[in-house]
Amino acid sequence: MSDNCRVSEALYVGLCRYIGTPTELTVRREVVDICEMMNKPVQICKGIIHMVSGSYREGFRFYESSDLDIMYWPVNHEVLTDLSQSSVNALPGHSNILMEDTDTPPGFVRLRPLLSLGFHCIAKAVVSLGDRLYISSSRWRKIGMTVMSDLKTFHTITNHGPCATGFIGDVEHDIALCFHCHHWSRLTCYWSKRCTLHNWPPNHVFDDILRNGCHIVSVGSKMAAAENELEWRLSFSHAEQKLVYAMNHTQFLCYGLLKIFLKEVINHTVEEPFLFIFCEDNDVLVNTNRTYNLVSK
Repeated sequence: MSDNCRVSEALYVGLCRYIGTPTELTVRREVVDICEMMNKPVQICKGIIHMVSGSYREGFRFYESSDLDIMYWPVNHEVLTDLSQSSVNALPGHSNILMEDTDTPPGFVRLRPLLSLGFHCIAKAVVSLGDRLYISSSRWRKIGMTVMSDLKTFHTITNHGPCATGFIGDVEHDIALCFHCHHWSRLTCYWSKRCTLHNWPPNHVFDDILRNGCHIVSVGSKMAAAENELEWRLSFSHAEQKLVYAMNHTQFLCYGLLKIFLKEVINHTVEEPFLFIFCEDNDVLVNTNRTYNLVSK
């Protein structure tokens, strides 16, 4: 056996010990999936759904990074990408929010409420621009911070991007209060074409991703000196999770090795870590700090 083969085998075994074996990853993922499946009917009745996302959901259990990412969104507000998607038979207490992606940076949108807002917290985040009303991302983040503080469960609460960050014991929790959209923005059509061109992910994964839509989180672009409070960022956490689930174990270990290298080498002393990987046509493929990785740049 060549030295290269021995090194490759040792690296594979070492990564399995550090990241997890195929069986361990399957158990971790299924535990989270089953818990969410069982809790979802109760969450719908209460009017707000939550989803575990990030590295924990993907199956990683890094000892040095034990944070938990959770996304919450109200069920009685439907985000639309086009007015034609509005239903005339909307249920009482439900309202529509229109996503506008004109005159915004790639991966960012504005949210315009079309009907009366049944969720009291959302009404507090509405601001006017000319003769139209929009939901302010900065006000929405403050509401998330207030909700987290009122729970009395968290301590050392701070704001981090679109999330309210707090600790339960020694475990850091990143809570993102967001909106869900069943429809994909037209900006993501380039990614859909790439999937068809390269035959990955598998068709059932691709269909599941499109069927579940995307999320909109409360943070504006940092291109200007000050953040635009009317801008919201598209988040594809659910799509990313499905893509990671579609990897074989060797691919997942390579993905985990990149995460380790990013955290411990590239972004070791960086407060706001980002890493983008571009393909030849300048489409953004990967942003390890999540979000607009499925949007054409």
